[in-house]
Amino acid sequence: MTPAAFVKQAILKPARSTPTVALAVMVAIAAPTLIGLAVEPFAQERGPYVAYVPIIMGMALFLGWRPAAIATLGSVIVANLLFHPVRTFGLGEGLIRTLLFCAASGISIILGHFVRHIVIELDATARREEFLAAELGHRAKNHLALIEALARQCRQSGDSTDEFFDKLLPRIETLSRAQELLTRSGYRACDLRELVDDALKPFEHHPGISIAGPMVLVPPGQTTPLIMAIHELGTNASKYGALTVPDGQVEIRWRVEGDCVEISWIERGGRVVKAPQRRGLGSRLISRHPAFHAALLEFPPEGARCTITLKIAQAETRNPRETRVGR
Repeated sequence: MTPAAFVKQAILKPARSTPTVALAVMVAIAAPTLIGLAVEPFAQERGPYVAYVPIIMGMALFLGWRPAAIATLGSVIVANLLFHPVRTFGLGEGLIRTLLFCAASGISIILGHFVRHIVIELDATARREEFLAAELGHRAKNHLALIEALARQCRQSGDSTDEFFDKLLPRIETLSRAQELLTRSGYRACDLRELVDDALKPFEHHPGISIAGPMVLVPPGQTTPLIMAIHELGTNASKYGALTVPDGQVEIRWRVEGDCVEISWIERGGRVVKAPQRRGLGSRLISRHPAFHAALLEFPPEGARCTITLKIAQAETRNPRETRVGR
């Protein structure tokens, strides 16, 4: 182990117990005192405090500024009791030396504490970078697996290459918007309103989309599946439902009940709706995803309806504010 590594390890060692710190303070006072007594006949009473200063800096570096300050006070008392030049606190050279020692000790404590703080911060930054790198790798693998699953589900027999990419690319773009939303929030909980806006960006030209609901924070683990689900509902509405006609309307509402939020998608004014003969990608994504506490997809003649329930710990209810997406 290199000296630098040894010093770093000593600084980052977990907090010591009170008896250990007290013992270290006593050693920090006793060791330089013994050294001072040994060299006093040769120093001609000129430097009774010299041996204390590096010990005090080491205390600040390895144990923090509080033990170093206590050691400084103890050193002043012991030196004034044992060494003739500083035997009294009255006047003269002894007092000047005491004040100079206190000033030098203060500077040493500040420098030692500053270096200690830098080492701790650098170690925390390195650990955080390692965690983020591992998290980035994990998320990249998850996204690649999700893209592969989307590609497999979008591929149908008889589809041309253009038809396949027409189905796949919008979903990849939605996945990218989900990732961007998570990045903006620092991979913390996301605003549900912002999530819905991002999911419906491809359809914002339609004037019939309205959104209303209280302030709700969606956990990061539910952000991607929810934005994908809302995008699928918008895609189906633009192909077969309310968004196929100018007068069609889509209402997205949500309400909070306890630790759950219920999100409703309601279409009206579009084509007459019939239940699909087979379950498409959107239906499978909504009904089977484990991130949803409950999901219900219905197809009454007046328009498709979907209700998704999420379990959310962070929910803040405010007066709903209705806005329209369409320009």
